[in-house]
Amino acid sequence: MRSSPGSGRLLLMILMVVAAALVFALDQATKAWIATNMVNHGVRPIIAGMVRLRYTENTGAAFGLFQGGTLALSIAAAAIIAVIVLSITRMGSGNPLLMLGLALVLGGAIGNLVDRVRLGYVVDFVEVTALRADFSGTVYTFPVFNVADSAITVGVILIMAALLFGTHDARPQTSAPLED
Repeated sequence: MRSSPGSGRLLLMILMVVAAALVFALDQATKAWIATNMVNHGVRPIIAGMVRLRYTENTGAAFGLFQGGTLALSIAAAAIIAVIVLSITRMGSGNPLLMLGLALVLGGAIGNLVDRVRLGYVVDFVEVTALRADFSGTVYTFPVFNVADSAITVGVILIMAALLFGTHDARPQTSAPLED
């Protein structure tokens, strides 16, 4: 029994929804755990000298940009979510790597948007202490992040890989071969 092209598209769409929902659920669950267990408890080492848990309330975006910009960042996130949903529904079956990347970005964007709307900030908690540089007395550190941020980062990498290295139109040629 052969499946129709529509059933492949439906399956891919279901898998995308599941991937985005899993990212969202994991993001919200980890943030709830951190908020319950780490708010006033300092830090908790995960890998000594490299990675630790530290509760942080982020009113900006990555790398400390746009601090206090919750409304503008919420509007931007809602627009990104709308564009991704519209893109997914119009792409057809598309490249599975591209679609997975979009699903990861979607789940992460929804997770961080829910925090911004509900709390007025995003809960971040993974701190990579091994990535630290001191330039003339100023210490630069890697930003504290969360599951949603990780999913967005991996999703963007997958999208770039799909666009740069993905297969292009693989339909058979319809023109007649050239004859001598």
